[in-house]
Amino acid sequence: MYKPQSQQEFLDVIQQIPSFLKVHPDVRLIVIDSITYYLREMTDMLKRYEIITKLINQISSVTIANHVAVSFRMRSHIDSCHEPYHQLY
Repeated sequence: MYKPQSQQEFLDVIQQIPSFLKVHPDVRLIVIDSITYYLREMTDMLKRYEIITKLINQISSVTIANHVAVSFRMRSHIDSCHEPYHQLY
């Protein structure tokens, strides 16, 4: 489990997933709690969309090349209106 402390650190971690999987070939699932959390402060929505699309494409390539499942969630402002997930069950 790892929690990046900044947007740049998050993007760096995503870039390092293929290297991580080479060192840990038994990993079959990667969970990314929120792919948009570190981009929430961006005001340029087009740039934000481009970054998210690039991340999703990178993650998709990793899943295909390494036979790994990746689970991620994109949070929105709507999510803040609901109870935290851990309290729903």
